[in-house]
This record gives sequence, C-alpha cells and structure tokens, in this order.
Amino acid sequence: MSVALQALPKDQRRCWILKEFADYSYQDIAAELDVPVSTVRGLLSRARKNMIRAMEGWR
Repeated sequence: MSVALQALPKDQRRCWILKEFADYSYQDIAAELDVPVSTVRGLLSRARKNMIRAMEGWR
C-alpha cells in the first residue's frame, strides 16, 4: 500500500492520510489544508479511485 500511497498527488495523499489514518472529519481536513470542504470531497474521491486502481493486482 505504501507504494500506491506515495504515487498519489500530494494533496490527495494528505487528504487520504488525514481521513483514513488520523480519522479527521471532512471539516477538520478542510481546516487543516485551508481548502473548502467540497475540495476535500473531490480530493478524497480521486484518491480512493487512484488507490483502488493502484492496488488492483493485490486482490
């Protein structure tokens, strides 16, 4: 997973780590990264798609 995580663009990786490892809320992530909640939703959606794609072979 670490290779897949490192392959994410920086903003997607930061959002994913804050949500999945630190269990931040969308609002907390938005405050931490100084972006709107809608941006957080988009970044997390793209990050999840990229992680699924990157880890397809591990299933």
